[in-house]
Amino acid sequence: MQVIDGAPARRHGPAAPTPLMEAYAHFRLDRQAIPCSKATMLTYEYTLGAFLRWVAREHPEVRRFEDLDVVVVRQYRAEMAERQGVHGKTLTPETLSGADRSMRTFFRWAVGEGYPVAPRILQMPKVRVPWKEPTRFHINQLRSILGACNPQRPQEALAVRILVGAGVRRAELSGIAVQGPDGLPDLMLDSFDRGVASCASAETPERRADELVVCRSS
Repeated sequence: MQVIDGAPARRHGPAAPTPLMEAYAHFRLDRQAIPCSKATMLTYEYTLGAFLRWVAREHPEVRRFEDLDVVVVRQYRAEMAERQGVHGKTLTPETLSGADRSMRTFFRWAVGEGYPVAPRILQMPKVRVPWKEPTRFHINQLRSILGACNPQRPQEALAVRILVGAGVRRAELSGIAVQGPDGLPDLMLDSFDRGVASCASAETPERRADELVVCRSS
């Protein structure tokens, strides 16, 4: 122990968690017990964790739900809408909507647990996500994409074939099961010799002949 001017020097350790952070810790425990996937838990950390750290940094006086009003939440949402991502562009509406959904889930959980959440926070408008026209490729464009895949990693070309042939989203691709609960695979390879890969539950819509419906080998 060092003595400076006759007074013992105090060591500054990490600050004690605020009641808001303690509530967030209990929220995570509840989510884990459901159980939520690891991806969902990471999403909560990237969204809710970031929000609560911002509150602790920008509004240190806000420590409890009683101190958190709609003005603070509105300010955070506005700053997020102007924030630049890793590529120097503002965050997409999909990213903002994901953060908004996480925060609403947390606040609804807090209400159910008896925390005094300001009603106006739950009444805030949701983030608007514009509807996007599906991306369509000409068959020649698809052949170029398949040609650019690494031949040493055949899963790259397979992923492209699944995305196009089954119509699943990129986020859904990782959830395709080699063997599902019923013992059957999600992926159908009966016609893979013709370059077709589809999902068992997928229905392929009819399109023009010069537009891509499934990935076919040349």
